[in-house]
Amino acid sequence: MSQRVQLPESRVRANRMRRRKRITIAVIAAVLVVCGSVIGSTWLPQWRIVDVDISGTQSVATSTIAKYVHEQLQGTYALVFPRNNVLLFSKSKLAADIPVEIPTIKKATVSIENLHTLGISVVERGPVAVWCGSVPAEQAPCYLLDATGSAYALSADYSGDVYVHYFGSTTLGTLPYQYLTPVQFETLTALATTLNQKTGGSIVTAVAVSDSDDVTATFSNGFNLMFTLMQDPADVVSRFALAQTSGAFNNRTLGSFEYLDLRFGDKLYYKLKGGMVASSTPATGTGQAATTTVQ
Repeated sequence: MSQRVQLPESRVRANRMRRRKRITIAVIAAVLVVCGSVIGSTWLPQWRIVDVDISGTQSVATSTIAKYVHEQLQGTYALVFPRNNVLLFSKSKLAADIPVEIPTIKKATVSIENLHTLGISVVERGPVAVWCGSVPAEQAPCYLLDATGSAYALSADYSGDVYVHYFGSTTLGTLPYQYLTPVQFETLTALATTLNQKTGGSIVTAVAVSDSDDVTATFSNGFNLMFTLMQDPADVVSRFALAQTSGAFNNRTLGSFEYLDLRFGDKLYYKLKGGMVASSTPATGTGQAATTTVQ
């Protein structure tokens, strides 16, 4: 006849603890094996990016982009996973970082062409003008400006004969610098183009914007047109055309004037080269223009 033996409670507890330890060790070992297998698989050659295919470049050397991309493929994530693993590599981060590292590039698109090749398609910024410092008197180095007013690269020496020179404050930090806001710069460049059509051959060569948003557009004949950044461009053009009908412009070309100031409503202030400052109210309709010398 069998008998049940009642083990001491301490021995039962000890047996349970031993079983739990064995189970815990087995689970940990299984997890380590699985994790090791996963980590090890990320280092297999068939998952590693080794080539970069670059398209869309015009002035930027493909080798410059390739060098930067290969640098980003070096190293590891969390000291464990290889950065050049095709399944783990962040395409969006690389696409965002390329224009920051190479400001001449406006936009980059990154794709996976195959398990070993990244495709990099870029769009470069196109120069429309140059920014040459805060004020003309500084004679600072000039930077190329794109259509949004971003100063993104030093300009070549010959750019002074090609582009309008812009002056004024920009954002600080690394390239690209931002000159005005994109909307303000686009408006100002369009206004300069329109003014060129109202001068009989002379063109805008420089535009300076002060910290108080006063604008001075300098023409190739030395004439300066003054207005404010906040003025309606259409109003600036119409008042400039109307000013040229005033008595002050009779038998005179724009080159005879040092400046014409449109910042004060209907009252126009002007100065002849070598002369005194005067004001004029242009005629509207058939009336005569009034001109007054300002001491």
